[in-house]
Amino acid sequence: MWIWRRNGKIKPLFKGRNWKTVCRSLLGCDLATEEGQKYLKENDLHETICKKCILDAIAITDVLIKE
Repeated sequence: MWIWRRNGKIKPLFKGRNWKTVCRSLLGCDLATEEGQKYLKENDLHETICKKCILDAIAITDVLIKE
């Protein structure tokens, strides 16, 4: 249940690190389209952007768990 009480903190903390919270905005492409999938692969966005966002989310969650 603790996550529901802290949920309001996650989004602003993530946005503070990454400026945006929506994948389409973070990546600059729409992953629901073939063109977006192609752009993701061609620009290695999994390694550059996705990985950072995942690590940021883990770090934020870790901080909130310890509160």
